[in-house]
Amino acid sequence: MKKVLFVCLSLALCANAFSADAAKEEAKLAKKLTKEIMTKVKEAKGLISETATQVNLNNASKIVDEALNNQYAQKEAETYEVAGDLYKARYLQESFKSYDKKQFDTVGMYNYLVKAFDYYIICDSLQHIPNAKGEVLNTCRTEKAKALEPHRPNLLHAGLFYLKKDQNDKAYEMFDLYYELGKTPFMKEAVDANPQNAKMDTACAYYPTVAALKMGDYNKVLKYVDIAIEDSTYGEYSYQIRNDAYKMMGDTAKWVAALQEGVKRYPSNEAICMELIGYYNETKQMDKLDQFIEEMLAGDPTNAKFNYVKGYVLYNREKFADAHKAFQAAVDSDPEFVDAWLNLGLCYLIEAQEYMQKQGNVSYNSAAYKKVMEKEKQYYQGAKPCYEKARKLIPNEVRKWGLRLQEIYYKLNMEKEMKEVESQLKSAGII
Repeated sequence: MKKVLFVCLSLALCANAFSADAAKEEAKLAKKLTKEIMTKVKEAKGLISETATQVNLNNASKIVDEALNNQYAQKEAETYEVAGDLYKARYLQESFKSYDKKQFDTVGMYNYLVKAFDYYIICDSLQHIPNAKGEVLNTCRTEKAKALEPHRPNLLHAGLFYLKKDQNDKAYEMFDLYYELGKTPFMKEAVDANPQNAKMDTACAYYPTVAALKMGDYNKVLKYVDIAIEDSTYGEYSYQIRNDAYKMMGDTAKWVAALQEGVKRYPSNEAICMELIGYYNETKQMDKLDQFIEEMLAGDPTNAKFNYVKGYVLYNREKFADAHKAFQAAVDSDPEFVDAWLNLGLCYLIEAQEYMQKQGNVSYNSAAYKKVMEKEKQYYQGAKPCYEKARKLIPNEVRKWGLRLQEIYYKLNMEKEMKEVESQLKSAGII
């Protein structure tokens, strides 16, 4: 029995020794093969520059492709650094052609830029794996990211390029990559160091939102729409897109809450106001709409925008006298509120029409008729300063005030003023 145990123990020791030797040989071979392939990678690096010939770049590309498929080179950060350098050089060469108005490969240029970012990110991640001493490298993050950061906005140009071609998936991919790169450990420091990036992020968030909307992917719409809403140019459009996304996703609670917020934020936006009114109408909750408006005014009763919304809602419910009061309160608080002036003037005109409709039995030749005409004239006199104020505030937007002011001057026998407005209407192609 002891002899058997001795033999087994001996065999085990031999096997362990053989295994250890094999491991050493394997490690030695791996080191040798790694050195060989990385020597080639260094050779490729020497061929790459922004002004390199296509022959040199093609030769470098063959070596890089071989390295990227080599199990030993795949573990080395330098492999991906050189791959990033290669595609950065190809990107820059195409980019220079575009600057010189030469024929260039637009799709290729953008693809090279994306690949450069991809490979540098892998390089950075490998550099930040601690070595035996616990040390990491930071060269890719500090040098490559800093050099490539000014070119990140070209991903936005790529997105716009694809958006114009109605390749919305590809457009969204480019826009999304632009934003996601700014969050990566590789790029974040370089991106944050440029204060213009935050402004650009806000100004351009509308585009991935539109691409996602055209794709019908409402989850992707919501990814960037809150940033887009903060933009001064496209904020209002973006807000409506978000409303539509909530509605299409069937999230009624968020949709209604967004409409309520939108009414406060963009009180002159008829689409948002009408959508909220329509919802409460369809669900027979006009009391909730009234409550919402009164809650807005309770906290700030002289707020011009809130009074305008109240007037707008009352107007659409054909409560013109009450709407009149609300619009008057709005212009009293904000004399520059054009839409409030226009709607206040319109209330006067509608009240004039309603009044005249009730006088249908008054004889044309009677003394009472003269009083009726004087009363009608008072309404037009009330409307006159409203439209004149709007004209003063937006003189070039003739379509908004021209026809109404022409009607008012006609009713008030102001022939000179009427002809002047008619001339503007003709010049604007309205009549």
